[in-house]
Amino acid sequence: MYNSFFGFRESPFNVTPDPDFLWMNSTYMEAFATLQYGIEEKKGFIVVTGEVGTGKTTLLRKFMRTMGSSIHSVLIFNTYLTFTELLRLTLRDLGLPIQSEDWLTMIETLNGYLIEQLKNRHVVCLLIDEAQNLSDDALESVRFLSNLETDKEKLIQIVLMGQPELKDRLDQPQLRQLKQRVVLECRLVPLEKDDVRSYIDFRLKAAGYEGPGLFQAGSLDRITFYSKGIPRLINVICDNALLSAYAGSQKMVTPQMVEEAANDLRLGKRTHYKRETAAADLDPAGREAAFQKREDDQSDMVWEAISSGSYPPLERRLARHRKRGWARAGIGLLLALIVLGLAGAFFYPKDAEDYLAYLRRGVEDLIGVGGENKAPARHDVTERNEKVPPLAETNESEESEASMTDDTQKPSRAGKSADGNAKSAGRQAPSRASNDAESRRNKIELQIAKAIQNRAIEGVRVSVIDGTAFLDGRVATERQKSAAEQATRSVPDVKDIRNRIEVNQEVGIGN
Repeated sequence: MYNSFFGFRESPFNVTPDPDFLWMNSTYMEAFATLQYGIEEKKGFIVVTGEVGTGKTTLLRKFMRTMGSSIHSVLIFNTYLTFTELLRLTLRDLGLPIQSEDWLTMIETLNGYLIEQLKNRHVVCLLIDEAQNLSDDALESVRFLSNLETDKEKLIQIVLMGQPELKDRLDQPQLRQLKQRVVLECRLVPLEKDDVRSYIDFRLKAAGYEGPGLFQAGSLDRITFYSKGIPRLINVICDNALLSAYAGSQKMVTPQMVEEAANDLRLGKRTHYKRETAAADLDPAGREAAFQKREDDQSDMVWEAISSGSYPPLERRLARHRKRGWARAGIGLLLALIVLGLAGAFFYPKDAEDYLAYLRRGVEDLIGVGGENKAPARHDVTERNEKVPPLAETNESEESEASMTDDTQKPSRAGKSADGNAKSAGRQAPSRASNDAESRRNKIELQIAKAIQNRAIEGVRVSVIDGTAFLDGRVATERQKSAAEQATRSVPDVKDIRNRIEVNQEVGIGN
């Protein structure tokens, strides 16, 4: 959507394994050279490992694109297979007939093909991606294929590409024979800070961008921090940040846009992480374990979101940016008026006092700060701020105080001293009653807010007037709306409920 806005020929930050967008630093060059050398020199087993999202599949496809016509390859990317199924896929990709489902027969067919290719001085390689998912039996059976050899050289070259768990699998005692046959091994690691900048610049140029830098220096620092140098996460963050810039009609990505993208993907700090680490503050080992748990949880949610395609809906994000744009414009206009008012105070001091008072009331209306005549504040389930007494209760207290004061003025002057004490007591009694009523109301509102929050519902505001609970705000589903009302009814002092909660029509990644 934003390609024409920024001048891209195609999207620069897709998460597909496109070899045209493979950026080669020293680590990737070494891995590429390892694959090329190991296969062309017929070394047998080659192992390449790397963290999720570091570009293993992209590197493999890049290598396959550069192979000559004398190299025949088979790519296995679905590794939840038995050895028989793996053999069947291998024969099919090589164009060989499957005469029987017996794996010994299939190996004989494969061996005859390999000998024929050896006579033609051709090389056959088996490339297994996500090899960490293979069972121990399948891995051990793959080792049998390396027994297809002559006195001088291996007939088939096997590449095991997988996550770091693959290395741990090969360290198991039952797979030690396979580990001993691994001749070449390398590992892909996350990008360093300077590499992240070069990586982003490379992908922008590969997409046809020729303009000035799109990312501010602070933005690149935050991209490095939240992605931890993992290319796939860099792509996802950059794609979301560019969408934010497009929604705001801006030609440069700011640090705030990166922060927003990280929050949408749940890559930022989360509230329960603080609770997890609170008990481990004095224990370095416990603090490190909690930190690692947070990283693992975040990674799991991000990969789930990416695989399911459940990014925040585009229309919702654009509407949110437009709304923020209007709010910022309004605040900017208000600040300009305040500056003009302060400047005018030097020339018209008297008029300036009235003008500033007017602006102060406008600011209070804008940010919701109420005086005596403001509407009652409401308890928000997510913020839990201290609340202002409702208008109705305040008026009742004032009327009660006034009536009691009138009653104390009826006795004669002879009892002035005693009446004075009665007046004093009369004035204090309504104040205490008002404070007690306010305290009870606040207590009920907090109980309701806590009951709603205990049901994992956010976005509900609560206010209580004369025992009636008013529920406002916005939730994700009708079910949450009903659950909020049920939670309110569970509070003993609630007499009635007015449920005015609205339900979102679109639900984003965090809903």
